Amino acid sequence: MAALHFAYENPESRLQYTELAMRYQNSSLQVYNKALENINEENCTALFAFSIIVNVMAIALPNTIPDSLPSSYTESITTMLALIRGIGLIHSSAVSKHRTGRLASFYRPLPPDLQPDDETTAALESLRHQASTLLASESIEYERHAVYLSAIQSLEVAFGCMKATNHLGRIIGWPASLGSPGHCEELMRLFNHGDVMTQLIFMYYGVLLLHTRHRWWGRHTGVSLIKELAISVRAAGPNWVVGTQWPIEVARRSVEKDKSASYQRGS
Repeated sequence: MAALHFAYENPESRLQYTELAMRYQNSSLQVYNKALENINEENCTALFAFSIIVNVMAIALPNTIPDSLPSSYTESITTMLALIRGIGLIHSSAVSKHRTGRLASFYRPLPPDLQPDDETTAALESLRHQASTLLASESIEYERHAVYLSAIQSLEVAFGCMKATNHLGRIIGWPASLGSPGHCEELMRLFNHGDVMTQLIFMYYGVLLLHTRHRWWGRHTGVSLIKELAISVRAAGPNWVVGTQWPIEVARRSVEKDKSASYQRGS
């Protein structure tokens, strides 16, 4: 992670340090994947910390290179999904240890029944309606509909949490936070196979990722993911266009807000 940060800050050494970061990651992933087969009290804290780091690295990589193609941000999410299985495994195996151990500060108590703001709530309700429309038209089966609703519910919880805290754990760990591990696995499979409804859901995840835009490793991920997926979703037909409007608008406002803040600092 330090090598990627150095690459981001030092353009003249970018290629060298990006390659160094990838060598470190590839080497450590071999040990990590083997350790996932034997999660215990001695290694669970280190494994959990490492799982967070590699997921952040997946997001960080295209942000390290200023002229990254928009598709590289979607590819980084695909990589993150492949890695996120580890977070779910470790969390489910040793959640009580994490809550009382060295990483206890990550489990900050939050007020009960956190809800997103009214605009976000309305957008998520519209997303649910889109999923239910697919079910009513018999375009999908009940099992897939349940996966969609589980993902939307998980997003709603994450949006609510972000109203109360700037802690990014809910964002980095999504969709491992889906209620059912089976739903998480299926959602990742659907995304990797280009399922349009899943791509739309991930556009809303892109709105969550806008919270990382003030960190060097997440600067462009949210906006780029939304833009890239909007092309695919809108190409599926006019019935899909309405669902893309809210994430696109939120991304536009965030870009304008950042430009305005940058102008004020420079004046």
